[in-house]
Amino acid sequence: MIMWFRVIRRLKPHCVSSIFKPSEPASFCDGFQNGKFETTSNMSTVFLKIKRVDLSDSGLYFCGYYIINNPVIVHATYLDVQDRFDGITQLLIVILSGLTVFLVVVIVGLIVKIKKLQRGTFTVYCTFSHSLLLNDVKLIHNFCFYHLA
Repeated sequence: MIMWFRVIRRLKPHCVSSIFKPSEPASFCDGFQNGKFETTSNMSTVFLKIKRVDLSDSGLYFCGYYIINNPVIVHATYLDVQDRFDGITQLLIVILSGLTVFLVVVIVGLIVKIKKLQRGTFTVYCTFSHSLLLNDVKLIHNFCFYHLA
């Protein structure tokens, strides 16, 4: 019987699959019966195929067999799955980063402008002139100037 195992984060090995004879189908261990893993064999080699590989598949995979209750490891391979960004994802990241920086600059500028307006003083200057008597109507002329500092 030949078995495939996987070790994740240096924890104990977990059985992936086992095969008794190259002519028989493999049996899969708990957690690996979802059709994502496929074990096949010719007369000399046992293959483990992982379909739709993702980040959770990373780990140390090794195959081996038992001789009188002692495991013998024949082959080990470390699978390190990396996230991949395609061109569209990278372009969106650049655009959104630029837009974020622009909006932060606009917001800071508006805050500074509002603070300056709140600190300014508003002054009204009014001067009163002489009153005039025109057709028994008394007119008072005043001039007001508004100044925002």
